[in-house]
Amino acid sequence: MQKRFHPLPLLLVCVGLLAAVAVLWQRHRAEGRSRAVALVLDYAQFRSLVAATGTPLDQAYRDFKGAGVTGIAVTEESLADLHSDGTLEVDLEQTPTGREYRVKISDPMVAARVAEYVPQFLRGATERAPAGDRVVLPGPGGGSIYLPGRFEDVRGAPTGLDVATLLEVRNAKLEPIGRLNNPLGSTERSLRWELARTKELGVRVVIFAGEEVLGYRELVAPAARAFRDLNLLYGSVEFGKQRGDEQLSRLLQDRLVRVHSIAAAEMPRLTALEAVERYVRAAEERNIRLNYVRLPVSATPRTYADSVDYVRSIARGLVHSKLGLGSPLAFSEVWPHPLAGRVAAAAVALGIGGGAVLLLAGLVPLALERQATLGIVAGLGCALAAGSGVNMAVQLLALLAAVTFPMLAFVLFPQPVGAFDGHPYAETRERRSGLLSAVLEFLLLSAVTLAGAGMVAALLSELPYLVKVRAFSGIKLAHVAPLLLVAWIYLTGMSGEYPSWRVERDAIAQRLRDFFNEPIRVWHTVAMLVGLVALALLVARTGNDAGIGVSPTELRFRALLDRVLGVRPRTKEFLVGHPALLLALLLAARPRWRLVALPLLLVGVIGQVSMLNSFCHLHSPIKLTLARTWNGVWSGGLIGLALILFWLWLAPRLGGVLPPRRSQARAPDEYQTV
Repeated sequence: MQKRFHPLPLLLVCVGLLAAVAVLWQRHRAEGRSRAVALVLDYAQFRSLVAATGTPLDQAYRDFKGAGVTGIAVTEESLADLHSDGTLEVDLEQTPTGREYRVKISDPMVAARVAEYVPQFLRGATERAPAGDRVVLPGPGGGSIYLPGRFEDVRGAPTGLDVATLLEVRNAKLEPIGRLNNPLGSTERSLRWELARTKELGVRVVIFAGEEVLGYRELVAPAARAFRDLNLLYGSVEFGKQRGDEQLSRLLQDRLVRVHSIAAAEMPRLTALEAVERYVRAAEERNIRLNYVRLPVSATPRTYADSVDYVRSIARGLVHSKLGLGSPLAFSEVWPHPLAGRVAAAAVALGIGGGAVLLLAGLVPLALERQATLGIVAGLGCALAAGSGVNMAVQLLALLAAVTFPMLAFVLFPQPVGAFDGHPYAETRERRSGLLSAVLEFLLLSAVTLAGAGMVAALLSELPYLVKVRAFSGIKLAHVAPLLLVAWIYLTGMSGEYPSWRVERDAIAQRLRDFFNEPIRVWHTVAMLVGLVALALLVARTGNDAGIGVSPTELRFRALLDRVLGVRPRTKEFLVGHPALLLALLLAARPRWRLVALPLLLVGVIGQVSMLNSFCHLHSPIKLTLARTWNGVWSGGLIGLALILFWLWLAPRLGGVLPPRRSQARAPDEYQTV
């Protein structure tokens, strides 16, 4: 057979693959530099548990610290909070011009804090008594601070973090985590002042309370500058949907710690074991470095002890996952110098360009000299695009790789089904019909797909992706496009082995005419509807924000797989794609069953694109992604083996269920070779 591919594109793919391995190793090292996970309790919930169970406070601190807690989150107070807990009293008096709300604070430290904070965020604060309704706060040096309006108007004004509480937390050898609100009266000066004051109080990590980050909406950039100048870490709450989080995270990606918490309203619906598994999985699978732990809310015969054991179980799960317990660190850049990262990305992109040329040469007749020229042009073009660092260019290159390599696998190793069963030009490899031959073919197909997966992951292995400030935008298209394009190839018989494009074009047209001239039967319609529904579900369940949620049963099944296998494989791989592909490869080598092999082969494509998609979840550690993929391959292989054995038992009993095998459509006679 005439040589089909020029070695230059193959060489570029090898270069890109080697560069991808180097990048992923560097990424693995960067991920390993930030392995400490903080276990943080909410101060108010902690104190409520202590009060409800009658546990001495000092003892509770010791118990929870011994169980693995590393920090306590303290939320800043407002005038309303001080009023509700009795620290602040309000006396109402009538004046000639209106009502006067005179605030009394018995604790001089709290009074000083209120006098310090409130004028920063209420711009109408003055030392002169205004006419009309007014609020009178104790001021510095025995004076007064006047606020126009009623107490109800200003009760939400922030008064900062309680100094006594922070001292209590630090005395317990735990790290205080600050929770700040976004006051309506913030200015660039006041928010910088508040962050500086928070830093002075010994707080290193700030997680915002409420539905907004500090400075939302117009002051987010100044807030980010203050974070950076003060060397504070920003705790971005996963799934929190706080307004302004996306912008602030983008500005502070190198000062960011990802936070996971379970909503208070969701806790009653979870068992303690389910909650523990969620916290551990978040840190292990999604680079979460601060778990904001909600304690169980139900009473038990051992409420306090069960709460301590619950925290201890989370800590043990993290240690078992080879994660440390301690103060969290922000993720560092994969490459210490930006130029090194650009060069590495350009080398990876050479392989993507080479793979695209190989795919083109596998689909249409392309002379070897032209393949070499296109390889140089495509490789250099992709390298320049990746080296530019422009996000859109890098995303398009990643999408090109994600679509190219799963298709390339089926182009390099075509199966004698569909248009390739008796193809007049495309030559499918002769292989045995045994199990070992099918397994070898499965491994070869998977190797090509994984080469592309490694290049996609390497190309996007940058800090914004690791902390999920950015995400791969082409995940859904990368799932659907290879499946549809592989189906098109097996329908039309596209192959670079035709003598010319004119011959190939006419043969494709003939096959399409034959296909659309086929009479439509009921089972055709049913199969089409089932396929469309399956495709819609595939798209809806794919991506960073899936359109369809996961059922409780599936969540329990996933948790079971995590416990048994350590890292669960993806359902689309080990239960669907890999078993179907193995059976399809076995049946493709047996002429009688090739009609059944084709749809199974297309289902098998789902497993291949799912493998590649796993590497697109860039906030997951690369080591875990590799383990997930391996578990999917071997467990899917075992299920595929069971499916094959069942088929070998069932096939002889089917008898004449399937119609006799028809001869395949061939190219027009004028194009036949002697």
